[in-house]
Amino acid sequence: MNALIGHEIPGINREEQLELARKNLGFAADQARKFGIEVLVEAVNTFENGPYLLSTTRQAVDLIDSVGRDNLKLQYDVYHMQRMEGNIVYTIQHYLSYIAHVQIADSPNRGEPGTGEINYRYVLSVLKESGYKGYIGLEYNPSARITETSLVWLPRSLRGGEVDLADIRDLKLERRI
Repeated sequence: MNALIGHEIPGINREEQLELARKNLGFAADQARKFGIEVLVEAVNTFENGPYLLSTTRQAVDLIDSVGRDNLKLQYDVYHMQRMEGNIVYTIQHYLSYIAHVQIADSPNRGEPGTGEINYRYVLSVLKESGYKGYIGLEYNPSARITETSLVWLPRSLRGGEVDLADIRDLKLERRI
């Protein structure tokens, strides 16, 4: 379950806002634990989302640590973090123990992999080699009018269902429309 933290509120001390977020996340995590659910915290970019309270991986991880719940994890959005901090591979490797879900889109236009600057073949191989076992969500704006056309970067065998990251070793990320 993704628990969005929200925007900084002008006129209210940032630390007070983070304290309220800690209390709310603690409550949400406690309630979710009863059902075996993880609560995910996501940092998002401020270019498109305004003065979001968490805009870097470090800020999200610090908040997670300060709440201290074992079912409170990081939703790592490669697109947002490329826009805010770059250095995607190092960040994934450094914070892998916090990451419970990964979302991908290419930067700068939030299209499907292969339409921008991120080398997803490399990023996905690092996730695999690092031992990541979670899901990877496709959260992009298709460059084609038909969604299925925007999936041509992904081999047909990997479309739908659960995918083992071992299957990406031969993945060719190129735009073929």
